[in-house]
Amino acid sequence: DVINVGFVTSSTNYSIMLIHQYLSIEDVNFSITERSSFDLLDLLENRVIDMAIIREPFDMNKDFEYVKLIDDELIVAGLPSFFHNDNPVISFDDLYHLPIIANRRWVNHMDTFVHETRGKLHFKFICDDNRTAISCALNEMCVALLPMSAISAQFQKNAFTIKRIKHEFIKAGLYLVYDKKHLDSEASKHFI
Repeated sequence: DVINVGFVTSSTNYSIMLIHQYLSIEDVNFSITERSSFDLLDLLENRVIDMAIIREPFDMNKDFEYVKLIDDELIVAGLPSFFHNDNPVISFDDLYHLPIIANRRWVNHMDTFVHETRGKLHFKFICDDNRTAISCALNEMCVALLPMSAISAQFQKNAFTIKRIKHEFIKAGLYLVYDKKHLDSEASKHFI
C-alpha cells in the first residue's frame, strides 16, 4: 500500500517525525509531494494525494476534514550579530530595524499585524520557500521570518539566535487535511 501525502515545505521537519512512527508497518510506502498549502488543497480535491499537512492560514470552507496537529508561531532567526540583546522575544519596534527575508506568504500575513502597529518591516528579500530564507540567514544576509517548526534542531543548537515575535496572534499552525469520502487505502485510514 502507498500513502500519498502532501507536505508544505515548512512542515518537513515535523511531517517526517510524524510518519516515522509508521515506518515499522510492513508493506506501507509513502509518496511525498511538497508544495504550498493552496496547491496541496487542489491536489487533494483532485484526488492526486490522500492527505496533506498544510499550514494556516488557508481556506477551511472546502468539504474536507481538518485536524489541527500543532500550534506553531512565526519567529525571527538569524546570526547573533543581528540582535542587540539576549531577550528570547522581539518586539515589532526592534523588528522594524532588521533586514528580513520571508516567504511571500508570510509577507502578506504580516501586513495585517504591521498595519496595527503602524510600522514598516524591511523585507530585504522575498522568496517562495523557507529553505531559501534559512540559507540567506545562515549566510549573514538578513534574519529569516518563518515558522518555528521550519527550523531543525541542528540550527537551533548551532548558528541561529531564535526570537519569538511579541504578538499573541501571530500563529502558523499545522493541519492534517483529508477527504473522508475518498480515503480509499487501508494504510491511509490507519495513518489518520
